[in-house]
Amino acid sequence: MLREPMAAYSEGEHPWQRGLTLMQGAINGVDCWNEKNEPGFGRTEQDEISVTNGPLSLAISSSNTWYEGDRPLMGDRRTFRLFDSHRASAVLDISLTLEARFGTVTIGGTKEAGFLGIRVNPTMNASDAGLMRNAYGATDEVGCWSLPAHWMDYFGPVGNEIAGFAVFDHSENFRYPTTWHTRGYGLFAPNCWMFKPDHVLPENEEMTFRWRVIVHVGDTDTADVANLFLDYVDGVRGEWE
Repeated sequence: MLREPMAAYSEGEHPWQRGLTLMQGAINGVDCWNEKNEPGFGRTEQDEISVTNGPLSLAISSSNTWYEGDRPLMGDRRTFRLFDSHRASAVLDISLTLEARFGTVTIGGTKEAGFLGIRVNPTMNASDAGLMRNAYGATDEVGCWSLPAHWMDYFGPVGNEIAGFAVFDHSENFRYPTTWHTRGYGLFAPNCWMFKPDHVLPENEEMTFRWRVIVHVGDTDTADVANLFLDYVDGVRGEWE
């Protein structure tokens, strides 16, 4: 359901959009969204990683540092927690905590951002046979791009089935409900930064974002995405405390 990974610094279309990523295009003026091996562009390096198995879930957690060259920009802690569910093919909860451990961090107002970004399989592209739909019923890029919504669903044909991803914005996230950087060519990103003022994270402070990703069979209505979002709202405190 995701676009196949492309080689680093490939000349292909948007090669940095490799499935599911955490990126942002303006961290202290450095582009950490686009991927280029030259000054002015950043990268993220993993410092530590741990895996926790439970009876109902699998969690992968890591500590990371964002760099421009040898200069550290900020740190982060991230957790991907995968649940089995009888109401969806898979449920993935994502937590991202930004850490201003190297000084003040300025997060710029740019459309080239998520932090979360998903690049769907080309067969699902809304510019072809797929469809995107938000919590208010708006569809396609013209109805969804740059507009706020509590959730967004992107679905289309995959093999012999219709399948999709729904992304839910957490009610405690900055600038909730988020605006969306969604494109007909397959990009799907909750982006609270686009056309907004820069945000300053003071030294030694933190900022946390949370999202739920639902992998489902069928379209938005068949998968009951609206009610799955209500489940997230009702149950989110218990899951994350």
